[in-house]
Amino acid sequence: VTVERFVENDWLFEEVGKAEYVVSGNQLVIKVEDGLIGLAERDNFDFKWADNSTVTGDVMEFMDLGDAAPNGRFNYRYIKEGGRIVDPAPAVSAANEQTSQSTIIIIIVAAVCVCIAGIVCVVLYRLRTIKNKKS
Repeated sequence: VTVERFVENDWLFEEVGKAEYVVSGNQLVIKVEDGLIGLAERDNFDFKWADNSTVTGDVMEFMDLGDAAPNGRFNYRYIKEGGRIVDPAPAVSAANEQTSQSTIIIIIVAAVCVCIAGIVCVVLYRLRTIKNKKS
């Protein structure tokens, strides 16, 4: 089977090489050389399967006429055998940790302000009560 790519981001294609495939029951396995699809230097990548797209390439027609798997915003992840997984989680985790620390500081400051306001209200109430009793 041929492997093609878009030409200048248009609905025109050019052949970049060949791929092998095997169908067995309800399974399809495709073997594509890394370099053909720009993945020679990567150990993993995310992808989505799409087919039955329209002839014109109008993405709005594809919304109700095409097929995609997995559904919605989900995607598949391919990891080369023996490949290292590039995980964005450490960066996300560090950002979340900093956000959590900031949130905790804000909550503590807000709680202190509420306590001070409560103390001021109690003191003012007592002063007013004492003043009213003297009158």
